[in-house]
Amino acid sequence: MDSEITKQLRDINRQVNELSRSLQVSICECAACARSDTDMIFHPRWKAWYCPDYYDASIKYKPPPHESEFDDN
Repeated sequence: MDSEITKQLRDINRQVNELSRSLQVSICECAACARSDTDMIFHPRWKAWYCPDYYDASIKYKPPPHESEFDDN
């Protein structure tokens, strides 16, 4: 019986994690601050949705050359 409960808890935890991740990458929530009470703006370079405050900050940010994960190439 305990192993069945453990399996059910594991399945529920996996589902919660999947749903949380889906919410984090959706237009419903800012990728930086998790704000959800305003319109979002898509940042094409980072492929993420941001609230206006964080979007404005992100377009001013220029990563150093060694941050290759931000390269447009």
